[in-house]
Order: sequence, then C-alpha cells, then structure tokens
Amino acid sequence: MRRYECLESFYIDKKDDNGFSTDSEIVIEAGGVWTDSEEEYRFVGGEVRLETADGLWIELPRRMVNQYFKEQ
Repeated sequence: MRRYECLESFYIDKKDDNGFSTDSEIVIEAGGVWTDSEEEYRFVGGEVRLETADGLWIELPRRMVNQYFKEQ
C-alpha cells in the first residue's frame, strides 16, 4: 500500500451512491494523507483509488495523482 500527501487543494465532482455526478463538489485539502488501496476494483472508473483513514475515497486519473500528490 502506498501513502500519498496532497500538495495542493483542489475540487472534484461529488458522486452519489450509484457513481453518478451530483450538483456538488468536494475539496481535497492540501496536507491530507491518502493511501492507494492497490485493488483492481473501481466504482467510478478512475485509474487510481485513494482512501483516507476515516473512509473517504476518491478515484482519479493517474495524471491528477502525479499533479496533486507526492508519494511518502
């Protein structure tokens, strides 16, 4: 399991329980620590699934992980 630190805050679309976009966004805060579960399962089609210790998860294209996160 890899650990990542968010380097710069950014916004992403919030998804509902079925994986569809909602009319709201969530902020991913700079300094937050995320882990890559390295599981093959993807709910919304992102290349990388990152999770926080409190259960928040996001799926992103690899290019966004490279842009906004640094592996620890």
